[in-house]
Amino acid sequence: SGDLATCLVALLRHRNDEGMVFSRWDITPNVEVTNNTFIMPEEDVVVSGICVPKTHTVTWNVMGEKNTENVSFGSAITAPENPVREGYTFDRWSPDIAQTMPDEDLEYSAVFSPVTYYATFTAGGKTVARVPYTLDDTSVAEPAIPAKIGYVSSWEDYTLTAGGITVNAEYVPEIYMARFVADGTVIDEIPYTLETISIDTDGVLHGNKYSVDTTKT
Repeated sequence: SGDLATCLVALLRHRNDEGMVFSRWDITPNVEVTNNTFIMPEEDVVVSGICVPKTHTVTWNVMGEKNTENVSFGSAITAPENPVREGYTFDRWSPDIAQTMPDEDLEYSAVFSPVTYYATFTAGGKTVARVPYTLDDTSVAEPAIPAKIGYVSSWEDYTLTAGGITVNAEYVPEIYMARFVADGTVIDEIPYTLETISIDTDGVLHGNKYSVDTTKT
């Protein structure tokens, strides 16, 4: 018998399907592969290309804070628990979440809606107005403060926070001036407010008859 000729079999480049990547050749029966070739044995050989799904990233973006995970092509995409943000209600992920992983990276952003709170403005223990606001607002339309004779009024300083706030009116007494006049000459001036119980006249020039003229400063 003569020597049998050696037959080399070259393995061709495998074509990758969408979302799949070539992993290895599976050859039956088992043969030694060198430089992507093998010697043909004296029997039939079955060569199968083994492919595995590609892996891509899914990024969940919550107000700039990102969490990334790896998901294989064709696998189901599962959203994380709904994020929590003070003063806001979680609405949805944008864009709409794909049911299965495509052959590309994805990023989803959390969408929130602001919760409506109320600023309750009170004066003298009574509610003047309830004004709606959200944490997106930097100010609210303040109601007019009920007038109080002899006082200058303003709303106390406040910050729009979650949960609603109460804003109280502040009244500061106006200053008036009591002028002591004797024989047409002002001999003293003493400031007072409507909260002043009495005016100390010890410092007023004695021995003169005088009248008192009150004037707001």
